[in-house]
Amino acid sequence: MSNKVIDIDKEDLDNLGVLKNRGKFLLEELGQISLLEITLEERKENAKAFRIKTRDMEKELAEFLEKKYGKGNVDLDTGKFTPVTV
Repeated sequence: MSNKVIDIDKEDLDNLGVLKNRGKFLLEELGQISLLEITLEERKENAKAFRIKTRDMEKELAEFLEKKYGKGNVDLDTGKFTPVTV
């Protein structure tokens, strides 16, 4: 081949442009996916912390109610406590 500059056919140039644009889109899409993964991880960590706090609150309330009312069951709809007989 010689060192002569050759004009690329418009169709070939268009195809190269399409591939370039697809590459850009792919990079942007992968970046967005990575950001979503980070956000999801943060949400998972927040949910874990919320779960632990809820479990701790549940335990504290159960201990408080048991000291106050004894062992038994509470009907949240009626607000009634039924002691458990041992």
